[in-house]
Amino acid sequence: MAKMAKLNQSELESLINQQNGPLSLPGANLSKISLESINLTGADLQKANLRKANLRDTSLASAVLEHANLSGAYLEKVILTNASMVGANIKKANLRGANLQGARLIAADLRGTTLRWADLSGADLSQANLSKIHMSKANLSRAKLHQAKLYGVTLSGALMDEADLSGSDLSRSNLTEANLVRAVFIGADLSGSDISGADMEGATLDQANLTRCILVKANLTDVSAQRASLRWVNLSQANLTGAVLSEADLLEANLHGGLLTEATLTGANLSRAILSGAVLSRANLQKANLGGANLSGADLTDADLRQANLRGATLVGADLPDAVLDEASLLEANLYRTNLVGASLRQANLNEASLLETDLHAANLQGAQLGWVDLFRANLAEARLDNANLVEANLRNANLVDATFSQAILTEADLQEADLRGANLTGATLQAADLSGANLTNTNLQDANLEDAILFNIDLREANLAGARFTNARYNHQTRWPDQVDPQAAGAVLETEA
Repeated sequence: MAKMAKLNQSELESLINQQNGPLSLPGANLSKISLESINLTGADLQKANLRKANLRDTSLASAVLEHANLSGAYLEKVILTNASMVGANIKKANLRGANLQGARLIAADLRGTTLRWADLSGADLSQANLSKIHMSKANLSRAKLHQAKLYGVTLSGALMDEADLSGSDLSRSNLTEANLVRAVFIGADLSGSDISGADMEGATLDQANLTRCILVKANLTDVSAQRASLRWVNLSQANLTGAVLSEADLLEANLHGGLLTEATLTGANLSRAILSGAVLSRANLQKANLGGANLSGADLTDADLRQANLRGATLVGADLPDAVLDEASLLEANLYRTNLVGASLRQANLNEASLLETDLHAANLQGAQLGWVDLFRANLAEARLDNANLVEANLRNANLVDATFSQAILTEADLQEADLRGANLTGATLQAADLSGANLTNTNLQDANLEDAILFNIDLREANLAGARFTNARYNHQTRWPDQVDPQAAGAVLETEA
């Protein structure tokens, strides 16, 4: 097609008046011309040059503008519903308040364009370039933005519910207070973006990159972000109720005060994450990595932490009643005054952990590793510690009433002033343990190994000592023995005050 000469205003108006049906001017040169408020519904202007043209309030509904040049055009409040603008150059155009419902803008170049308050609902902007443009309060509901370039875009307060942004580049964008309900971001790049206060309920963020995003007070209820990168993200006070974050990377993420009730975080990386004051009740954290994480004051009621890594984590004052931590690693963790009432910690590793004044009432610690653990003044009443390893554990002043330690290893444990009333230590190893001043009323020490143990100032008269071994155990004049037991015949050694 030969290149058309530039039409002047009068020539164009004459053509429009003579035209029977939609205007057809493919490839026409209409640069800087005014078509304001003219009805050009269904016009064929593909490859036309409309650079800096005035199309304010013009109707171009269902028009064909494929590969047209609309750069710098004045398109405020233009009607482009269902228009085809594939590959069009719309750079630096003013589309403020424009109606582009259902328009096809595939691979269009919109850089520098103003789209504030524009209606792009249902539009197809796949592979379009919208980098660094202003689209605050724009309507992109159900829009297709697959693999679109949206780097540095401003979408604050925009409507983007059910929009498809799979594979798009939204890095360093502003999405504050945006409506992103059920939007799709699979594989999208949102790194460095501000999404504070946005509503993302039911959104899909699987394998998306949200590194260093700000999502303060955002609503992520029922969101899916499986295998997503959320490193160094700020999710403080965000709502993640029912969210699915399986195998997501939340390294050093800030989730302070976040709501994660019934969230799924199986296999997620939360290493050194901040979860202080967060609500994780009934959350699934199986095999999650929480090494070095801060969970102080967090609510983990009924949470599932089976095989989770909590090495060096801080859980000071956290609530974990009825939580499941079977086979979890809590090595060197700080559980000062933590609530673990009724929790299950079977075969968990708590070696060198701090559990000062921790409440473990009726907890299940069968087979757990508790070597060198600090349980000073802890409450272990009715707890089950059968076959547990408590080598050199500090249980001084602990409440061990009715606890079970059958076959447990308490070698060199410090049980001074501990309350062991009704406790069951059948077959337990208490070799070189210090039980000075402990309350052993109705304690079952049948077949227990108390060799080299320290038994100062205790009353054993109501304890069951059948089959117990006392070789080289030390006792003093304040120690009380059952009438039927001769301590020296049993190998115990009386120590007198110097």
